[in-house]
Amino acid sequence: MPPATSGGTANKVELMKLTQKVIELENEQEKTRVEMMGIQSNERMRREEMEAFFKTASQSYHEKI
Repeated sequence: MPPATSGGTANKVELMKLTQKVIELENEQEKTRVEMMGIQSNERMRREEMEAFFKTASQSYHEKI
């Protein structure tokens, strides 16, 4: 195996920096995915609550008629 040169060491440092950047980007992507799942869940719950409210209001209205 040839001895390490300063160019080889520089390449290793650059590779380590790029690897770290990829890991950071993957972590950001996962964080965003989890946030989007939470938003979707909140929207679904809000829609279900609105549907339940209008169903109750509609039944109440028809009972009064």
